[in-house]
Amino acid sequence: MAKKEKALELMVPNDNYDLESVKNELKDYVTLEIKKQYNEELDKVTRRLIKEKSKKIIFKNILIIFLILVIMFLLYLMYIDGYFSRLFNNKEEIVNPIDNPKENNSDNQKNEETLTAFEDLKKEYASLLNNIYINEKSIYLNDYYKGKLYDEIKNYLALNLVDFKELSKEDEYNIISDDILRIKYNKIFKDEYKSVNFDYNGNSVRYINIINSYVTNTLLEEEQTNIRRDITNIILDGEKVLIETDEYLFKDNKRYAIMTNKEINELNDGVMHMIYTFDNGNLVGLENKNIES
Repeated sequence: MAKKEKALELMVPNDNYDLESVKNELKDYVTLEIKKQYNEELDKVTRRLIKEKSKKIIFKNILIIFLILVIMFLLYLMYIDGYFSRLFNNKEEIVNPIDNPKENNSDNQKNEETLTAFEDLKKEYASLLNNIYINEKSIYLNDYYKGKLYDEIKNYLALNLVDFKELSKEDEYNIISDDILRIKYNKIFKDEYKSVNFDYNGNSVRYINIINSYVTNTLLEEEQTNIRRDITNIILDGEKVLIETDEYLFKDNKRYAIMTNKEINELNDGVMHMIYTFDNGNLVGLENKNIES
């Protein structure tokens, strides 16, 4: 007989019933009912928690997939922009003229684009070299083409920018204000200017501290140099610009070696291969590629 029915039977008067036994049976009945309700409620809560957890897992997986897709898309954009090629090439962007274009149309188009980019850079950065030149008569010619840039050569290059017609003139010499030379110097170099004596194409330029000026031993005259340069390559390295050039003497429509004056031909290559390094428009380095390190 079920416990519930037993409990009902206990309600019927019976002189023979045991009160303690009835209490125990009621206690067992109530305990079973509580456990049953507890298990049912626990089952509901468990199913709800599993459902909510499943939703969170699905949402988390969707979010992870979305982030992975975003990262892949960004990496793709960086790839097509050439970021990784620049990263693994010491962060240098090198623009070279193409000597041997491919025969197919696709490669030809790429070569033309590369040449166009090089020519655009050449026009843009050639102005950096406009103020950097030396005359073949200079006593600094040999040191200059060995890549040396000591104070006398720097002052020489700064004097190239001075307009001789505006200099103070006496009967047989010029007076050049130290401030004028300093201003011209700062247009080329970023290091500290120094007032030192130097030679300018056979003219002695001496600094006189009392008058804070330079005095020449003769009147300076403008001289054209026969040295020519061709830009062959431009390398962009962060804030620095490396300009590679071929330099030679050009006279009577012929090319000659700067140091020897020998005519340049295919069998006698006397061209100077130079590298000028600029930092924010200032010359910071000069190197001769002909000289083995």
